[in-house]
Amino acid sequence: MAWDPPVIKTHEKIQFVYQFYDPQTNSNPAEMKYNFVIFQKTSTRNLILVVIGFSIVIVLISFSGDSCGIQHISILNEIASYEKSLDPEFCEVIVEKIDVFNDMCEPQIEILDCG
Repeated sequence: MAWDPPVIKTHEKIQFVYQFYDPQTNSNPAEMKYNFVIFQKTSTRNLILVVIGFSIVIVLISFSGDSCGIQHISILNEIASYEKSLDPEFCEVIVEKIDVFNDMCEPQIEILDCG
């Protein structure tokens, strides 16, 4: 079997040249239709790198959601926003977040006075 062009590229037409023979008669069976499936060889190294990359991203995302450092920065930003708005409902939401944070993490954040 052969093909033209010699380098197969995606979405380009390819002409296959093939000849099959019947082993019993040693003749070419005429007018037979064939379907070809071509598999691209993938490097095991590339596959391993992709899997490791996805694993690292998943681990980072899973730890970033529960990180005390990220929660601490988030609460401090919300406190700064509250100090500009002085909205009592927003203050109560922040106090609840501070309570949860202080139960789970160090250093402790001082509870706001929403009064």
